[in-house]
Amino acid sequence: MSYEWGIRWLARDLGFIPQAFRDSVGIKPDPRWFTPDLKTTESWPPRADGVVAYPSGFHWGSIYHGTPFPAGAAVALGRLGLMGGGLARALRPEKVYVVVPTAFNGARDGMDEVTNVVNKLWQEKAVFGMLQEDCLGTLPKTTRLLICPKGVTAASEGKLAELRRSGVEVFTGADDGWRKSAQLPHLSVTPGEGTNLLVRRTVQGTLYGLLNRVPVKAVTLKTERGTPVRMGLSDYVLVQEGEAGINWVEASGEVVVQGSPFCAIDRGRAILASDDGLDLVHSKRVRVLATEPTRIKFSRAIASVAVLEEGRRDALATFEPEAADNFSLDIDSELIRYVLRIELQAK
Repeated sequence: MSYEWGIRWLARDLGFIPQAFRDSVGIKPDPRWFTPDLKTTESWPPRADGVVAYPSGFHWGSIYHGTPFPAGAAVALGRLGLMGGGLARALRPEKVYVVVPTAFNGARDGMDEVTNVVNKLWQEKAVFGMLQEDCLGTLPKTTRLLICPKGVTAASEGKLAELRRSGVEVFTGADDGWRKSAQLPHLSVTPGEGTNLLVRRTVQGTLYGLLNRVPVKAVTLKTERGTPVRMGLSDYVLVQEGEAGINWVEASGEVVVQGSPFCAIDRGRAILASDDGLDLVHSKRVRVLATEPTRIKFSRAIASVAVLEEGRRDALATFEPEAADNFSLDIDSELIRYVLRIELQAK
């Protein structure tokens, strides 16, 4: 991460101001820059996280040439931050786990086998978790199926035998009998050809991702709770289901939740997030961020629109749509730079 981004979050009084790199031609280095102290890490243990507890750059950016992205991109990430509340990762017990092996013969191999199995599980729309071999001793009691694509080291063989005796199905190496296991939970995706399903637990619920290289005008996902969501798929779609229901969607085309039309997106994708803790169908306040200029037509009339900016408590501006069509929101090349908060009228 560049310091234009990282330091901005640590010191909120600093702005997103791009600065020259140390190695830029014709620019004398700032005297406050200094070289990394490589000796600092010599005494660190092998499992240290690698984060040095002192800054190598401040308001003037990174001391290294090739900063990953400029300040303008950091502003764009700030918008995603406004939209991504509640998407932080969370851990919950799963029925199925894929085991990432401990190092074999002193080298970190076996990952190709793990990757291949993970890809197959995505293709089969399966729900599963990942587990390090070192954590087999703390396997959740919910576990019913264990897949070890590279097997395990000799030290863990006894644990696998113990799990088998307890009724857990264990498949190791090239044994792909897990495909036919009744313990493997699958989700319904229609049409499903060529579409991969990724499932991630979040602090607000579960995030479902559908990926397909070929655009799909309308794809329907049924969540673990059986909630159907129909939307357009362009590269990918994301759907989060929380306690109240479907509260976050990134999709294209028409978005229909549990049989109720929510909105229709003319062009590109849009992120739609409930802003009042309700599911999208019943939410009175929704945040919107579009990928390109577009028109979004909602199933309910729009009462007002607020223009939001990261770092500001109050809206930059508010406006009401034209009375002639107060169901539609036109997002032009100017509004696309902001997160919009939509107040929707009750049906």
